[in-house]
Amino acid sequence: MGEAPDSSKKPAVAIVGPHVPRRWLSWIFLGTAALAAALDLWTKDTAEARLKTPTLQPQIEVIPGALGFRYVENKGIIFGIGKSLSDLFFVVAIIAVPVIGVIFIRLKAPTLCMTLALAFVLGGTLGNLHDRIFFGAVRDFIYFYLIDWPIFNLADSFILSGTILLMLELTLLDEKKIPQAPAVSPQEG
Repeated sequence: MGEAPDSSKKPAVAIVGPHVPRRWLSWIFLGTAALAAALDLWTKDTAEARLKTPTLQPQIEVIPGALGFRYVENKGIIFGIGKSLSDLFFVVAIIAVPVIGVIFIRLKAPTLCMTLALAFVLGGTLGNLHDRIFFGAVRDFIYFYLIDWPIFNLADSFILSGTILLMLELTLLDEKKIPQAPAVSPQEG
């Protein structure tokens, strides 16, 4: 006769990240996007107040010889690219906000990584869209002058970080692409 299956042996399953209930992921998505946008706008307001008037303090050195804050208004997109396409970027941002929300809603089983990735992109997009609506340009202030990197803001950082997380999720962390250990049948145990 066969032995009773050992209930202590469970099939090995690759774990990509902690399982988080969908309702929590929705709150994490909304909260992270709102926090990212708020943090971006607060830092831009602070930078504008401290740096916009050149007679006050045109640049603040954060790490001598490497990193500083310098206020500029940018009509382009991330890192100042495409300054002549300001109207196009405005339209793309207006379309992107609901599209990102719909993508999140339609995901059947979003992971925490995917949730954060989309929230970062949404928060950064909202921050820069706010600037385009109320200032006609995006306010940038973070400057890596050690390598003469284009001046940027936190929204740009959130959009870039979210995009990188999204690429990692879709290429490396996708549970379907991680080999699953075969389940052990009761006869083999």
